[in-house]
Amino acid sequence: MKCRENWIRGAIFIGALIIGLIFGAFIVRPPHTANSHLAPASTATTGVSVMLDYDNGTISTYSNLQISENETLFQLMQHIAAQHNIPFAYKNYSGLGALITQIGADTNGTGGRYWQYWVNNTLSSVGASSYIPRTNDVIEWKFITTQQ
Repeated sequence: MKCRENWIRGAIFIGALIIGLIFGAFIVRPPHTANSHLAPASTATTGVSVMLDYDNGTISTYSNLQISENETLFQLMQHIAAQHNIPFAYKNYSGLGALITQIGADTNGTGGRYWQYWVNNTLSSVGASSYIPRTNDVIEWKFITTQQ
């Protein structure tokens, strides 16, 4: 019975996450003036920091990361995983983009925990494939339960 309850909670969470991604991708994204946060096409920006909190006492940080114009957080995470040999998995959802399902040994749903990210101490309202990091962003990925 407990297994079924956990499965139902996981299915509800995934459904809510998908609805949130749809809503966030079209409505919540703050307006910007044309190219207000982008570097000129021929240059790259620097200063993005990423922290991975595995919720087991292990925290990895990557500072002063260089990103290209229009590079998404999802693409940045792919580069970090490849450069540092970190297991990384995701699932593509048509019209929504990619949902990161695994970083390191931690896979979404394990122990009721999921990978979630904050930008400058604010829980993101869009998926990683929709967010374009800006210079000086501090991005924190945490493997936690949804109640936090």
